[in-house]
Amino acid sequence: MEKDNQPSIEELKAFLQKNNIEYKNIDLFIEATTHKTYSKVNKNSKDYERLEFLGDSLVGFLISDYCVREFSSLEPGELSRLRSKLVDKLALFKIAQKLKVEQIIKTGPKKARNEVLSSSNVLSDVVEALIAAIYLDQGMQSAKDFIKSHFYEIANKAQNKPNKDPKSELQEYFQTISAETVKYETIEIPNKRSFESKAW
Repeated sequence: MEKDNQPSIEELKAFLQKNNIEYKNIDLFIEATTHKTYSKVNKNSKDYERLEFLGDSLVGFLISDYCVREFSSLEPGELSRLRSKLVDKLALFKIAQKLKVEQIIKTGPKKARNEVLSSSNVLSDVVEALIAAIYLDQGMQSAKDFIKSHFYEIANKAQNKPNKDPKSELQEYFQTISAETVKYETIEIPNKRSFESKAW
């Protein structure tokens, strides 16, 4: 770690090597792991948001490509449901946890750092930014290899797991972003054989 508890370039390089990510331009990966709270106080730094924008589109395309190639027996509707499970924030957060990306994110100091590194959305966004950096630095095949390597286990679990009801899926999602308990309220709709549920 650097003096202000920010990860050093050496630590970033060690992270990339550990996860079999080759690189030519280390600056792309520095950008991919820099939060805007750091770039605001370090004017020469770029944050990951532009790369995350590209990574979001790449993940959608590469996951679709992966699902079609790896699950040839699935119908389009089944492929769509599987893709949805793989491109959502929960799947990306699981990969972020597996890679331990929080160890190489540059953020603002002290309180800002704690808040940023405890955010599942930030960790998910960094994974997307890293995928974009891999694509720009190494090309599409390397990005595909990363997707296949890190999404394979999640894809197979999702494919072999029965679909959950919406309430269970909502509960699982909220557990990744908050320690608070989700509260539900069911409201009958007058003159209709239906009801609606609210969560907060």
